[in-house]
Amino acid sequence: MAFTTKDFKVACHYRAMSVAIVTASRPNFKATVVTEHSAAFPLDDQDECYVTLVVPTHSATLQAIKTSQFFALNYLRRSQLWMAEATYKLLKSKDKIQWFTRHNIPYLPSANAAVFCSYYRELNLGLNTLVVGHALDARLGNKPTAPLVNHCQDYCSVGGERVPVTHPRLRKNRRLAK
Repeated sequence: MAFTTKDFKVACHYRAMSVAIVTASRPNFKATVVTEHSAAFPLDDQDECYVTLVVPTHSATLQAIKTSQFFALNYLRRSQLWMAEATYKLLKSKDKIQWFTRHNIPYLPSANAAVFCSYYRELNLGLNTLVVGHALDARLGNKPTAPLVNHCQDYCSVGGERVPVTHPRLRKNRRLAK
């Protein structure tokens, strides 16, 4: 059977990805929902921290990131489904979202976490662009709860059952905000 892009898309939908809102400003505030993002975890305090995200190549959000040279990834809680829908569909209820500013970057203090980045580089992938950000700061929300995830093109939640993972203990990166 021949490989098709449809097969690839369907296969990729079986990944559960956390839903985040990427924000950028200057001169105008822009926000969009992203589910394609990742982080490179540092091994120690001397290593740099990076994140990647995928946004449409001709989007206003990408232009805002490139213009301002800064952006934030806001990892949503399950209870913030309405924020994702309002941002994604550009509904009037998006005006009810209360944004704060840190380092001149809009962010959601009510999200599970927010990572503040400077624009590092990009890779054009045709219809989409992979943006690499250099992490400058990170903020945890008060009492993080189950994340909002995207799985098989639906918004879902993660159950409370945890499975222990054994891995080498990592040292805390002191350069990131507490």
